[in-house]
Amino acid sequence: MAWAGTSTYKPTAGAGKQGDQAFLPPARCPNGLPSGSWPTFVIEAGVSESLSRLREDARGWFVISEGQVRIVIIISIKSTNITFERWQLAPSNAPRPLTRAYLSPLCAQNPNIPPLTIQPITTQQPDSVQEVYVEPNRVVGAPLVIPFVAIHDRVPGPGEHDILIDAQNFLEITEKLF
Repeated sequence: MAWAGTSTYKPTAGAGKQGDQAFLPPARCPNGLPSGSWPTFVIEAGVSESLSRLREDARGWFVISEGQVRIVIIISIKSTNITFERWQLAPSNAPRPLTRAYLSPLCAQNPNIPPLTIQPITTQQPDSVQEVYVEPNRVVGAPLVIPFVAIHDRVPGPGEHDILIDAQNFLEITEKLF
């Protein structure tokens, strides 16, 4: 596996995209080296950037990678709270436009696994499937679950499991920011 930092990813032509952190699983790193493959997992964070701009950044990752990016976590840092949102694409057969009636049961699935196939831009419907809000000494919406299969491009083996960030983890992650 490779944490790619702030690498820039580009389609064969056109502008590229750069996240604050990105993860490439071993399956996308032949010979142990990133080879122009798209990451499966991206983190976009902003202090001065608005939450709506971060949401556009998340959508942009799915578009430019044709859905090869599976999950984007956006982190909006403000002086009184920090918002974490987990974005992914809806299944290609989801109703258009997405409705809360469709999304609510989908988001309630545990784990809520994003599509594991390429999705052309015309079928993409990115959405936030989970939000966690952190204030000093208070966390709402935890735990945040990141499905193993979505970021590793394989099913978990013995001792491997989904990533679970619970309320205590969020307090530890954010304690220096308030």
